[in-house]
Amino acid sequence: MGIIYKDGFLFNTRYFSEISREWLLQVKEEINHLEDDYILSVDEHELFQAIYNKFKFDELIKLKTDKIEQDEPRYIESDHPNKIPVFLFQISIPFEGNAELFKYTPSTCLSVRPRGKIIGSEISVSYAVPSLILSKPNSGIEIKQNLEREIEENIKLLEEYVEWINKDAENFKRNLENTIKEEINRRKQNMQKVKFISQNLNIPIRKRNDAERFLIPVKKKHIELPSPKEMKEQYPAISEKAYEDILDVIKNAAIAIERSPSVFNKLEEEEIRDIILVFLNAVFEGKAMGEVFNCSGKTDILIRHENTNLFIGECKFWRGKKIFLETIHQILRYATWRDTKLAIIIFNRNKDLSKILDEIPYIIREHPNFKLDLGKKGETDLRFKFTLNQDKEKEVLLTVLIFDIALP
Repeated sequence: MGIIYKDGFLFNTRYFSEISREWLLQVKEEINHLEDDYILSVDEHELFQAIYNKFKFDELIKLKTDKIEQDEPRYIESDHPNKIPVFLFQISIPFEGNAELFKYTPSTCLSVRPRGKIIGSEISVSYAVPSLILSKPNSGIEIKQNLEREIEENIKLLEEYVEWINKDAENFKRNLENTIKEEINRRKQNMQKVKFISQNLNIPIRKRNDAERFLIPVKKKHIELPSPKEMKEQYPAISEKAYEDILDVIKNAAIAIERSPSVFNKLEEEEIRDIILVFLNAVFEGKAMGEVFNCSGKTDILIRHENTNLFIGECKFWRGKKIFLETIHQILRYATWRDTKLAIIIFNRNKDLSKILDEIPYIIREHPNFKLDLGKKGETDLRFKFTLNQDKEKEVLLTVLIFDIALP
């Protein structure tokens, strides 16, 4: 029986890279949930600083190994099953910086971790030496050498892990700064594009009474969602009329985008999705949540009620048959209820829109979940019935909307 550590491991919970990704997602969510009017009017630097201060680490860790101290050794009863008494040697290593960093595992690490317990601004490390060892002749020098070796090895590990976690924290700081700036800039740019679209619709804009300097497209509608009592009796659903209203708003936004292909042709799917989301949130509101339409994944548009997707939309560029069938598979995977309403919004950046419109009904028939072609509600508005993967008896309505943003 040799020297026994009395403390647990440091840097031994979740990986810092994992938790930092979650923090960056929280940053994006926080910026995305800010009101449009607020984003347009707030000072960009002040907004950056406020969000940065909320998520930043105040200081990195700095060990003060030149100021290590030890407490007076103590004779205590061991927690060993045999209750063998031990002498407890306890050292304290002062440090400066954010103690929270000692919790996380750095991206660079070893199979072993340093030992210790954080008490205020010190790392306390306790070593127990069984009294039986001390009672052996000439054991003092050997125990001293062993204890010095254990202390040195643990301090070396501490220094390595502090260097690694500080490096991760520095990287997070840079990513945090870039993410906040990019997200604020993206929101502002999207709002400017939305204002451009709105101003070029050739439709009078109704001013809001509560903020005359800001404009919205139309008065908000109310989407009726089932109450908790109704949920016990039937599946949640949105009405056919609400579904058509949603599609009409998407069509109006997309038509405005069609009219300015030079502005929107170079946008990514996610950016076009965000513009459509702004239109939807400006027009609709619901009981279940403050923001009815939210993005999930890269290109989804959702209406959710109690963790159920009632409406799902996917914004995609036309990239041919294979990608289109994969998109159908993806959107069906998100649908869980028979009354879920689906829509795939396709933007064509190439020529031959009429050829794509002719091909889509035939491509859709190749999907194993295809049930019925319901025909067209307009030249670029195609309707289909599909079955769900998990239950072939359940049917969902899928609308495919196609819009042209090809350059002349």
